[in-house]
Amino acid sequence: MTAARKNAPSARRDGEVAARYRELVEMSPDAILLAEDGVMRFANPVGLALLRASCAEEVAGRPIEALLRHEDGTGPPAWLAGLLREAGSAAGEAILHPLDGGEVPVEVRARSYLDHGRMVVLAFCRERPAGAQAGETDPELRESLARFHAIARATGDVVWDWDLATDSLWWNDNFQFLFGYAAREIEPTIESWTNRIHPDDHDRVIAKIHAAIDGGRRTWSDEYRFRRKNGSYAEIFDRGQVLRDPSGRGARMVGMMQDITGRKQTEDALREKSALLEAVVESAGTGILVVNPDGQKLVHNQRLYELFRIPSEIADDPRVAPQFEFATTQAKDPAAWIGMAASLASRPEAIERFEIELIDGRILDSYTAPVHDKEGRRYGRAWIFEDITERRRDIHRLRQAERVEAVGSFAAGIAHDLGNMLVPIMVTAERISGGVADPEGKARIILSAADQAKTLVEQILEFTGQRRAVREPIDLRTPVSRAIELLGSTLPEGVVVERQLPDRPATVSGDATQLLRLTLNLCRNAIQAMGDTPSDRPARLIVRVEEGHADAAFAHAHPPLPAGPAMILSVEDNGPGMDAATLERIFEPFFSTKGSRGTGLGLALVQSIAAQHEGAVTVDTIPGKGATFRIWLPKAQPAVAAEPTSPPPRTGAARNILVVDDRPEIAKTLVELLEADGHSAEAIEDPFAARDRIAMLPGRFDLVITDYHMPGMTGAELVAGVRFACPDLPFILTSGQMPPIDPELAASFVAFLPKPFTAKTVQEACAAAIDGQASIAAAKAAGASIITKCPHPPSSS
Repeated sequence: MTAARKNAPSARRDGEVAARYRELVEMSPDAILLAEDGVMRFANPVGLALLRASCAEEVAGRPIEALLRHEDGTGPPAWLAGLLREAGSAAGEAILHPLDGGEVPVEVRARSYLDHGRMVVLAFCRERPAGAQAGETDPELRESLARFHAIARATGDVVWDWDLATDSLWWNDNFQFLFGYAAREIEPTIESWTNRIHPDDHDRVIAKIHAAIDGGRRTWSDEYRFRRKNGSYAEIFDRGQVLRDPSGRGARMVGMMQDITGRKQTEDALREKSALLEAVVESAGTGILVVNPDGQKLVHNQRLYELFRIPSEIADDPRVAPQFEFATTQAKDPAAWIGMAASLASRPEAIERFEIELIDGRILDSYTAPVHDKEGRRYGRAWIFEDITERRRDIHRLRQAERVEAVGSFAAGIAHDLGNMLVPIMVTAERISGGVADPEGKARIILSAADQAKTLVEQILEFTGQRRAVREPIDLRTPVSRAIELLGSTLPEGVVVERQLPDRPATVSGDATQLLRLTLNLCRNAIQAMGDTPSDRPARLIVRVEEGHADAAFAHAHPPLPAGPAMILSVEDNGPGMDAATLERIFEPFFSTKGSRGTGLGLALVQSIAAQHEGAVTVDTIPGKGATFRIWLPKAQPAVAAEPTSPPPRTGAARNILVVDDRPEIAKTLVELLEADGHSAEAIEDPFAARDRIAMLPGRFDLVITDYHMPGMTGAELVAGVRFACPDLPFILTSGQMPPIDPELAASFVAFLPKPFTAKTVQEACAAAIDGQASIAAAKAAGASIITKCPHPPSSS
C-alpha cells in the first residue's frame, strides 16, 4: 500500500506526459503513420483523413508497403524498403494509396528503429502542393517540417506555428500551463504573442524576427520578457525556423518558447556570488591561487603577484608554470620548494603547510589543499600564501622580552642583595677615608671598588626597570655634551670624536642622568669596537643630535615610540661592524663580543633606557665598514625656567632618629653614622616592634629611616600603621628599587635613598628632612630622590 502511494505521483506525471504527447500527435498538421514489422498499427486524424479511413481499426493490420508506393506503382520506394530492413532515417516522395483506391502524391520524412526486436517505422507525410511534380518540393522545407514535429514532441516547452501569409498563430497546450491563460483567452493571431512582450523588449524583438524572415535567414532566436496571466513577466528564450516556399519566400515559421526564469535567476545569483567571491579574493590580505589539473589558473588575486614580485607580463599568462618558475627564483631555497611541488604532484589529495623564506628576508606561510565539488570530484588545488614576516618578528620580540624578563628578575634579585651588602661597605669606608685610622688611604681603594660595584648595581636596576626615570623637559644636548667631556680623559690614542649638535635646543622629556649613561654606553661600546680597526684606518666616532619624524609605519614597527616629531641621537663608528648573527643578539643581557672586557649590559641598558623614555633604537651596520646606533626620542616642548630662590641656611640641629631595617649590618652602620653626626639614633630590625614603639611613644622620634622590603611588613605599611598616632612624623625610605607608594602616604616620605647609598647621601637626606626645603637641592645632588608626589609604581618584586 505504501509503495502504491509513493508510485502514485510518478504514475500521474507519466499519464499527463502521455496525454500531452497524444494531443500533440492528434493536433499535428501532418499525417503520422506508424508500422511494426511492416504492418500498420496507428494513424493520427490527419493520416486517417488522407487514407480516407473513418477510424484507426480500418488501417491497422495493412502492410505499409501497400499504402506507400513508388511513383511508377511497381513497389515501395527504395527509401521505405531500406527502412524496413535496417534502422535509420530517410526522406523522399511517394504515392499514398487511400482505402478508396485513389492516389495522393506525398512528401515523406521517416525513420525506423528496433523496439524489443520489432522494426518500427514512423512516417510523417504531407500532401504535395497541387501541380508540384515529384522532386520539386524543397528538401530544406521537408527537413524543417520534420524538425518541427520533433520539437512538438518536446512538450515541456511552448511550441508554436505561425502562418506568415495569414498571421495566424497556433500554440500547443503548454502556453496555458506555463503562462496561466485559459484557452479562450489566447488569440489565434500573432497578436497573442506581440501584445504580451515586455514594452522595453517589444520593438527590439519584433525588429529582429522580421529581419530574419525578410533577410533570408533560416533561423531566429532571442531572449525577452513575456507577460503571464498574473501580470508578472517570465524570462523567455525563444527560437524558430523559417519555412520557405520553392521561391525562397517565408511561408511559415515554427518554433519553441522556453521559460528560463529560473535559469536567469540562478545565473543572476551566480553572477552576484561570483562578483562577491571575486571581491573577497581581491580584498584578501593573502595571495590566493587555484589551479586545475592541467596547470591552468582558475582563481587568483593581485596579492599573489605582489608577494612574489611577479611582473605583469608573467602574471597575465593563464598557465601557472611560468609564474611558479619565477616565484622559485625569489626563494632562498628554491630546490626545497620545487621538491615540495613535485611531491604534491604525486599525492593529489595531500594537504601541506610549510614556510618559504624569500631572498629579500620576508617569510611566507604556504597552505595548499585539493579542491573538490559537492560530489567529491577533485577539480584542482588551492594555494594560500600569507606574509608572516612581522608575526615572526613579533614572536621573536616576545621571546626575547620573555628572556630579558627572566634574566632581569634574576639580576634584580642579585642587585638588590648586592646593594644591601654594599651599604655598610661604602658608608664605613667613606667615614674612615682620609682619617687618622687610614693613613695609607686604603679606604679609598675600597670605595673605588665599591663604587664600581654600585655602578653595576645601578645598571642592572635601570635595565630591569627597578629604577624609574624622573622625566622632565631637558635639552638632549646637555647630557650628550657631558658624556663627550667625560670620555675625553679616557679616549684611547688615535680615536677622534666628532660632535655634531644643533644650534637650537633639542628638547625631550627625560631623565638627564639616564640619558647621560645611555650616551656613555653607546660611545664606549663604539670605542671598544674600534679597538679592532686596522691601524691604517683612523678610528673615528661621530656623535650627532638632529631632528627627525617618525611616521605611523615606523612607529608601529618600533614600539613604544609614538608617531610624530622626534629627536635622534646617533653614534657612528668606522669599526669592524657586525654580522647578522651578532646583530640578532646585541641587545640580549649579558651577551658580549668583548670577552672578559665587557659585562654584556651596556647595549641592553641602552635599549631599556630608550624604552623608558618611549623611545626606540635602530642599528645600521655593514661588516667591515662600521655601525651606526640611532636613539629615537619623542620631541617635547622646552621647559619654562623657574625663578631661582636662595635656600635658607641649614640649622644642623640634632634629632632623635629611628632606623628600621631587617639587615643588622645596615641598621648598625646607619646608627653609627647618625651618632657620629651628633644625632641620637637607635635601630630596630623587626618592623612590627618598630611600629609598636613609635605608636606608644608619640613625639619620641623626629625622623624614621626605614627599609621598604622587610619580612611581614613593608615600609609603606609601617607608615600607615603609625599615621594616626604620629601624623606629622617624617620618614626616609630606603630600598634597592623604587617601590610603589600610595598617594595618601606620599606626604609622609621626605626622601627616597636608593641602595647602595653613601654616607653623604644619608647626611644630606636627613638634613632635608630636618630643615625642610632648605636642603632638598643638596640631597638631590648627593643622590637622594626627594619625593614630592607619588611616583609611577613599577612592577613589584
